[in-house]
Amino acid sequence: MRKSFIPLLPLTRRIFGRTDGCRQSGIATVLIMLLIGMSLSAAVLGTAYYIRSTQDQGMAAHAQAQAQIKAWTATEIVRMYLQQLKTDGKLTAFLAQTMPIALSLTGDGGTSDGATGLMSARVTAADTTASTVTVEITGVSARGTKAEASSKMQEIYSTGTGGASSQQCVASPKASAFFKGDVSITGGTTSVTNGTTYSGIAVEGNLTIQNASSAIISGCVKGNINLSGGGIDANATLTSEGAITIISMATPTNATLWAKTINIGNTGSGSYNALKAGAYSASVGSAGVTIGNTNIGGNLIPTTAGTTIPWTTGSVIPLGTGSIIITLTDGTKFLLDLSKTTISSTTGVVTNTSSATRLNGNGSLPDTLTFTALSIYGGGIDIYTQTVGQMWGNKLNVQGYGGTYSNVLSNDEFKIVTGTVTNLVGGGNLWATNGGCSSPTNCYNFPTITNGNIAGSLYYGSGKSSGATLNNLAVNQVNTSPGLPGIPYCDTRADTVSADAYKSQANYVFEFVNGLPQLTIQNVKNAAGLSLAGIYSLRTPTVAQQSVLSTLMTCGYSNNPGCLQTGAAWLFSGVQKFPPGVVWFDSAVTIDGTTVNLLNSFIGKGDITLTSAGHLNLTAPNFSTPALICDGSTYPTNLCNKTTTPSTFVTWNDSNGVSRTGLPIANMAVLTEGGLTSSGWTINGNVVLGGQVATSGATTNINGSVSVGVNSLSSTTITSGGLKISTTQLNASQVYLPSSSCTSTSTPSTVKILSSRYI
Repeated sequence: MRKSFIPLLPLTRRIFGRTDGCRQSGIATVLIMLLIGMSLSAAVLGTAYYIRSTQDQGMAAHAQAQAQIKAWTATEIVRMYLQQLKTDGKLTAFLAQTMPIALSLTGDGGTSDGATGLMSARVTAADTTASTVTVEITGVSARGTKAEASSKMQEIYSTGTGGASSQQCVASPKASAFFKGDVSITGGTTSVTNGTTYSGIAVEGNLTIQNASSAIISGCVKGNINLSGGGIDANATLTSEGAITIISMATPTNATLWAKTINIGNTGSGSYNALKAGAYSASVGSAGVTIGNTNIGGNLIPTTAGTTIPWTTGSVIPLGTGSIIITLTDGTKFLLDLSKTTISSTTGVVTNTSSATRLNGNGSLPDTLTFTALSIYGGGIDIYTQTVGQMWGNKLNVQGYGGTYSNVLSNDEFKIVTGTVTNLVGGGNLWATNGGCSSPTNCYNFPTITNGNIAGSLYYGSGKSSGATLNNLAVNQVNTSPGLPGIPYCDTRADTVSADAYKSQANYVFEFVNGLPQLTIQNVKNAAGLSLAGIYSLRTPTVAQQSVLSTLMTCGYSNNPGCLQTGAAWLFSGVQKFPPGVVWFDSAVTIDGTTVNLLNSFIGKGDITLTSAGHLNLTAPNFSTPALICDGSTYPTNLCNKTTTPSTFVTWNDSNGVSRTGLPIANMAVLTEGGLTSSGWTINGNVVLGGQVATSGATTNINGSVSVGVNSLSSTTITSGGLKISTTQLNASQVYLPSSSCTSTSTPSTVKILSSRYI
């Protein structure tokens, strides 16, 4: 204080002109104090102003930072939203809207939730060629205060190539043709030619071919097979969980029959690689406790089978091939693939059985099992003169003269007239039913055997006489039993059809709304890249709608531009133009004559009828070419990849990470909850029907797999016309069918941020 006070005295003397301290000292003191006070006040006010100014600047800087944080938060929210749209298959339709597309970012906490009113975004552009989406994003902080601030950014997102998700929920049928229920073929020409991926036919019921119809088939049946016409593919296998009965059939070549029992009438001599029948009816045990039952093939352990022949009981050493159904005591059923287990060749103990597939119920299957035979299940084989590589069953009966039988395995008695047997293993007797002997060493009408061993004795004649001998046949051989082949399993598991599950993947959706027909176009653009998305009236379209419809389709042999619908059902007659892609119908549809090939997948909730009127073909998009599907005046954006030159079909990854070409929905020619009636059509693509198939007139040819009656167990009758099915030309991607009842295991392509900048 003293240093700041002293320099002020000369100044006071000059101001007041007096130098005597006695009379002026009080006034000077007061003035000095006043000046000091004024100086302090100015300093305080200056300091306060500086502090206030600094606070405002800090608040402004803080508000701007918060606005930027909100903008970046919104950036990630938008990315996640685009990702969800892509995963759900809705991104293409979303981006088909008129730009800009405003996005509303809201939360659950009202206007104070940190999103509502404080974040906003709008999509300003989408480039389908580059697979990018441009979005303007704004973040706001301290709204309504002096420190209110905003931050605006431009984000460019990559949505992946081709505009299609890499995950697909798919199924792959095990048979070229599947029928749920009995199948009767009574006329026409029916054939199923399978490629290496398939097993011919699979019938969940009985199969009957009769009345001189022509049917060339192979595959499996859960019920019985009765053939009085048709034939079996060369080198094919026809199996049945029931009986196979053949009264009349075209002579087969190197075929294999496997069933519970086999009966082939006197239909002429054919050649068979194998005839197999019969299994052990067995209990299933674990840790010494019986837990279920099954029918199983294999051999019995001699020490457990006893001395009585033929062997019917004992511990089973299962075969290491094929599948069996195990039914637990609580009713739970498992499908066990024996090729995936480990089987002890000495004890018959089977491990790794917990790998079995549960078919129903809630029980569990232990990892170690044993099987004990209780009786014989089926096993009878009755034939006339044939040429057979292997004949294996319980009781074998050859009624015809002659024939060649390379390897005969008879668990019980083997009855034969004459013929040539190379190798014989019998668990019972050999009976030469037409044989006779003038002496034990002078016999006639006996078979010729190169090498034979049987557990029983040799008999001959209608009276089953004994006492004869036969060259190269050893009788009464201890522990001689060939076992049994088991019963084949026919896998008839198939997904049901729900058309609604595929509506979002369609390009053209035909619906009756309040009784009026309308068409919803989605996932479609024209050659210029403009979206055609929208709802179009098919009875009273506007001028603008009619213009679009006329460019897409023409019916009535050019008298009906736009294929307008006047009735209460979907009828397309005289089709001269129709857009490629996936077409969805809410009810039954009839195609009555075309002058063009239909490049479509027909997805429906009702029956689909393809009449005998003049027509070309129905071809699924993926069974066509990218040039025809993707490079026309319009194209389905979800099926086509326009980033390549020329265009290609989109790709996806299967559960093993292998890239496949073409969305599975576009592998379908027909997928409907109803049935299919066809007369003389050629259908290129897979067919899945919730109902039945019917043919008439000319033969229907389907180049693809066929599944019939997947939604209900009912009978199928194929009469005139017939049905020819072939999967020989399908590639590795075309075999996949879309599914609505499985979980995808692949990872969808990811939406990523390509660039960010403040604007």
